[in-house]
Amino acid sequence: MNGGRIYLGRALTHQPNPLAVPLGGRLLTVWPYQQVPHALIVGATGGGKTTLLRVMATDLARSPGRRAVVLCDGKGAGSFLMFDGLAGVVLTNGTTETAEAVSAAHQEMTRRFTTREQARQQATATRARAAWTPPDELHLWIDEYLAWMLDLPDSDSELGRKHQVRFLVRIGQLGREVGVHLLLATQRPDARSIDVGLPGNLKAQLRCRIAASGLMGLDSIESRMAFDDPDAGERVPVELGGALIQVGRHEVGFRVPWLADPTDPETSDTDRQAAWALLPPRLDPTVAPQAEPSRNGGQAGGPAGGQAGARSPAAGRAADPTPFGGGRASPHSEDGTKDPADNGGGQP
Repeated sequence: MNGGRIYLGRALTHQPNPLAVPLGGRLLTVWPYQQVPHALIVGATGGGKTTLLRVMATDLARSPGRRAVVLCDGKGAGSFLMFDGLAGVVLTNGTTETAEAVSAAHQEMTRRFTTREQARQQATATRARAAWTPPDELHLWIDEYLAWMLDLPDSDSELGRKHQVRFLVRIGQLGREVGVHLLLATQRPDARSIDVGLPGNLKAQLRCRIAASGLMGLDSIESRMAFDDPDAGERVPVELGGALIQVGRHEVGFRVPWLADPTDPETSDTDRQAAWALLPPRLDPTVAPQAEPSRNGGQAGGPAGGQAGARSPAAGRAADPTPFGGGRASPHSEDGTKDPADNGGGQP
């Protein structure tokens, strides 16, 4: 998609606004990250946060233009593994690697900001055009943020909790000026994790707020965490893929499309092939996922090989084809019936 926007899902509204944009006769929900550069995602357990992140990262990976995307899994569960090897994408896994990525992003942002200010000062002295070319976008996304934050050492080192929070606050304050965008995603918090890992001066920078709760719904603690409003959960659609985005005075309920993790051994052949088909080729084709024979003699894409009849949370459903254009999966299920995802269905 792009144009400074990242696709989230099918909007559950008939009124276009900055968060719900028309495309192909439908309204799609987007995060307009160039206007609102930083975001917070709160997910209820089993509510579809990880699926939403996969959809967003897939849309960004398919978008035109050059950018660097750093995808961090703070718990070390490898939730972004499907994006390994894509151009411009760097993965980190676990506490230390994620902290190193935050430190590196802060250093890069500081370098960009210093270079920009030097160019402005030179322009002031010479009254000529500032000799500064905007750099490529840099996206830093951290999943399982609060769990990661609580695992950090309580020390004065650069990789300690205090400095990591300080780095993230600075990215939130200055990142937009130099094309650095921050996204933090977390599960249901407890009081200690909020106080330690998401202080007010950091949360204030995350002006795009998103909650993904699916059929679970959002309780008052999760609602307060996401929207600073304990009653906001009542406005989140309680359905498969149900989610809500809020920026300023704009608020849109939406439905996250199903997109499986093709590296999960329990993902069905249909869902695996659909997910791989949406991604660009890997940089190194010698290690690209290869099709392997399935148990029924067909072909199954993905590194896990074919598993005919493998369990699929979406019962073999294809990914929502709307935002992804060519090479998309069929909007029909394996038995030939119309796929619920084609009507905006989602599965957390």
